[in-house]
Amino acid sequence: MKHNLLLFLLMSLFPFYSWGQASSEPIGTLLTDESELVDGGLYVMAGRVGHQFYGSHYQQMGAFFFYSSFLEGKNKEHSSFREVLPYCDLLRFEKQEGEWCIRNLTAEHADESHRFLCYDSDFPQLLKANYLINKGNRVTFAKENGVLNVSIGGKVLGYDREKMRYVLDKNAAKYARVEFYHIENTRLLLSDTLQLYCIDATAYVRLKRHFKSDCFNTLILPFDVPDYKKVFGQGAVAYIPSEFTDGKLHFTKVEASLKAHTPYLLCGKLDDVEDDIHDFGLCKIYFKKDVSLERTVSGVTFHGVYHSDKRSFFKGDYLFGDKKLFQPKGKEKIRLDAFRWYLSCKAPLKAGALRLSNIPLSLPSVSLLGQRTERIYTLEGRYVGSSLKKLPKGIYIRGGKKVAVR
Repeated sequence: MKHNLLLFLLMSLFPFYSWGQASSEPIGTLLTDESELVDGGLYVMAGRVGHQFYGSHYQQMGAFFFYSSFLEGKNKEHSSFREVLPYCDLLRFEKQEGEWCIRNLTAEHADESHRFLCYDSDFPQLLKANYLINKGNRVTFAKENGVLNVSIGGKVLGYDREKMRYVLDKNAAKYARVEFYHIENTRLLLSDTLQLYCIDATAYVRLKRHFKSDCFNTLILPFDVPDYKKVFGQGAVAYIPSEFTDGKLHFTKVEASLKAHTPYLLCGKLDDVEDDIHDFGLCKIYFKKDVSLERTVSGVTFHGVYHSDKRSFFKGDYLFGDKKLFQPKGKEKIRLDAFRWYLSCKAPLKAGALRLSNIPLSLPSVSLLGQRTERIYTLEGRYVGSSLKKLPKGIYIRGGKKVAVR
């Protein structure tokens, strides 16, 4: 009885700085000093008024977008950080040219122009977001009376409880404080819209991508996969490049695990999953500038990418289509989506160039194409094909731009 009373008093008298008990539960650790920051780490921010916590979303309020705690018709108060976590956008601290900046992963999924937290002189006091890094994104830190203050674009970040929004002002004392928590074991969705330049976290990882059965799906991931058949189905077959001889590429079948930052071909009968979201479970996900996404095998170099972009390809570069290998031709750039790879080879590839586990493919493997067809998505990010002709009326995304079918 005395032991339980003592434990209760300790929990009541001392503020918590982290929560989460089992290793599978989300763990949040309060950021108290700049030295604790993890480059590429996942974070959330919350307004703090006494013992109440307030969420943070980048959302449209009236005619403008800004960071607010308003949700579901009201300003929701939460008595613990554990409760407020589902109501906070997922952020990532990262260094750009030696300066800290904060990327909003939740908002970036919806609109890439809502990428970085920033100070915008056209909207004084409002905490905004932008697409490209500038001086308004620079994050600095200072301690006052033992409390860590975060500044963005030279203005101190605070929380205005009355107006339910996050503000940037020279005078932090006018507003409630904003706390940042380093998050482990949270849910992380990867997709073509998320620009993955650095990350260092443990998270429940999901990948939004449309894979085609009985086709060539290039795949490279920033984490290990212990059993890829549990993710893609028992009919899935993965191959790894193993040799290049006599103008032919040899791939060897992989039985179980996939290694991080390694190029694979995913083929076979793949399971259909809801919304094309594939669940990998709890993973240690890591990628920094010091990690190479290039792998050379017998003079052939495989180039992996973790962010979607239009690229220039040159003589000797090859891409995989659904059922063949093709060589880009012409000056126009072609979009290569995230978590894929292409290869470059000085020696010419021959027709029937692919051999999977020493089995030559009967299909013609090499063809010359001038341009790769752009993939088309709904506004919710669902892949709907590569032609607008048979789509119902609506707004779609093609090549990173909105197009209308009337």
